[in-house]
Parts: sequence; C-alpha cells; structure tokens
Amino acid sequence: MKVALLRLAWTATIAWPGSLQLAALCLTLAACSPPGSTPAPTAEERHSSTKTPLDVPEYAAPSEMPGARNQLSDAQITASINDALSQEALMMGVDIHVETLAGVVRLTGYAGSLAVSEKASAICRQIAGVREIENALVIST
Repeated sequence: MKVALLRLAWTATIAWPGSLQLAALCLTLAACSPPGSTPAPTAEERHSSTKTPLDVPEYAAPSEMPGARNQLSDAQITASINDALSQEALMMGVDIHVETLAGVVRLTGYAGSLAVSEKASAICRQIAGVREIENALVIST
C-alpha cells in the first residue's frame, strides 16, 4: 500500500505539475500505518475468502444463543398480552404499547381513565411468564 501511494505521489508531481496537494496527501497516507504492521486485506482477498458467517463458530443459531429462550418467551408474552387486550371491550380504542424484557412488561401509551389503566395491568398479571408490570400509561380524558 505504501509503495502504491509513493508511486502515485511521484506520478502526480511529474504528470500534473501543480498537483503538490495530491502528492502531499499520498505521502501523508503512506506514513499513517506504523512500520511492521499488517496491511489491510485488499478487496480481492476479502472476496476470495470462502468463510461465511455460518462457518464461523461464534455465529450460533438463534436457539443456541444465550438468552434466546428469554427473547422468545418475551415475544410470546407481548403477543399474548396484545391479544388479551384486543379482546377486552374496555380496551377498544385505547392506544397501549406493550414491551417485554426478561418477563418485565412495560405498558406505555394513553388510557382514557384510571379504570382502563388498572384493567390493563390486571390483564398482564393473568399472562404466564410475566414477572413484573411497569404501568407507564398516561391517563387522558
């Protein structure tokens, strides 16, 4: 890489008089890497590599990743709560967002009354896997 930059700097000064800025840039870039450092792979070297993310052991399948069971059950908890809220007549037209992380459910959005907010929390408590409920619903009239 350094050799190529030095050649470019030399060519720029000879072929295009007045292009000292380009030559200075090339020399500066050539001096950036410390001596003895390994050069970055070229585009050809990167594309010729036969390794894919599936060949590398640190790329595990989602089911084998730590915490995958929690993520899956969090998604199931969120889906169950959304389903239960949509079936409740008191919740019709209410804008409630449900987020679940490690069994902790957070309710955000707007509720028309305190009764609606409390009912949303009660519905969450009935869902399997819910460890805690953070009710951050704003009561709007």
